[in-house]
Amino acid sequence: MANDTVKINGQITLHDYLMAHWLHAGRSYVVAVAAIVTFSFLTYAFWLHSLLVLFISVGAALFFTLTVPLRLRRNFARYKALSVPYEIEITPEVLRHTSTIGSGEQRWEVFTKWKQSKDLILLYQSSMLFNVIPKHYFSSEQQISEFISFLEAQLGKAA
Repeated sequence: MANDTVKINGQITLHDYLMAHWLHAGRSYVVAVAAIVTFSFLTYAFWLHSLLVLFISVGAALFFTLTVPLRLRRNFARYKALSVPYEIEITPEVLRHTSTIGSGEQRWEVFTKWKQSKDLILLYQSSMLFNVIPKHYFSSEQQISEFISFLEAQLGKAA
């Protein structure tokens, strides 16, 4: 892929969007919920012996666990740019994306790191800003492997 231009097409689904955010959050989300629950039980067991503290802490963990996916679903439904078909052009110099509502281009120097799951690739421009490339946009496993090799050459190993 080093000298080639690759064009891929697709449309981000709600599942892609949710999985991108879970991949981005990584272990930090699970650790945060586990810390809240652990703190609540330790507080109850060793300090206050108050069911109110226990219920408030467990309630906070549940609230956090339930509201994040709901907010993501609402955001996906409201932000129409997420659900339109895109064409992505990958060249050795830039990543270019085009849809019916606009276009953009980023040089590879803009990207600082990347992550992947079995279904997605995230390209980070900063710690909180990333481009989502679902693997179902690619026409073959070989095309995915070539792109990953290209990313490793450009940005190093996946984070």
